[in-house]
Amino acid sequence: MQKIDLQEIQESGAFKSKAELIRFLILYILKSSQNTTGSWVLNNQLNLMGVKTSLATVGRILKELDCEGLTCLEGNQGRAITVRGAEYLASQQDEIRKAHLNNQLLDSMKIDSVKQLIDLFHVRIIMEIEAVKLATVNANAKDWARLKNIVQQADANVDDLASVTMLNADFHKEIARIANNRCLSSMVDILMDEQWSIEDCFNVQQGYHNDSNARYHKLILEAMMEGNAEKGAKRMRQHLDALKEDALKSIQLLKVLQS
Repeated sequence: MQKIDLQEIQESGAFKSKAELIRFLILYILKSSQNTTGSWVLNNQLNLMGVKTSLATVGRILKELDCEGLTCLEGNQGRAITVRGAEYLASQQDEIRKAHLNNQLLDSMKIDSVKQLIDLFHVRIIMEIEAVKLATVNANAKDWARLKNIVQQADANVDDLASVTMLNADFHKEIARIANNRCLSSMVDILMDEQWSIEDCFNVQQGYHNDSNARYHKLILEAMMEGNAEKGAKRMRQHLDALKEDALKSIQLLKVLQS
């Protein structure tokens, strides 16, 4: 039988309970077997794979799988996987693969070095420049109104760091949403959320003043509303470059103070 990475499956978070994992593994074993397989053999296989279970648990799950049409009992020989069961197994394997890739992506976003911080900013620049271009074309009157409101609220709460931080993030995320590309929007969300961990990771005290932040947002929005996607994208690059330099300067200053 083809080996399966049980640790990878468990770490993927694809299964909410041990029972769901056992269901999947039973189907996997049946699909990999050339012959029908009895509950005793299935129980032994599961325990050998490192999943502690019992004959009673395996028997109960097999009955559930039978009722769902995913397995079938063939006389006294044991169970076999059905066509429907094979299709279900394939869909579960695809979900595991996607969950594993998603976890890898999230792990790659975890900032534990200055280089990774720089890498994150470079990806943000690429993604958000494209978001500006798409959003400039896609935005309607309601979208413009939402972006203008975010900028105005940031101006009105300039001394409230927590509120302004959230509003600034909302500005970037709203542009990604308007871009109407789900993958791009999700990536920007992940990048922005990870950005907030910078202060915790490095004790970064942002020297990038709120008025500078607001000025860039106004310039970006102005260019977009003019229908000038290239100009808006250029201003977004300048804005993110400034954020990057500010964060790196803060880290450098912290190292000097700690030395």
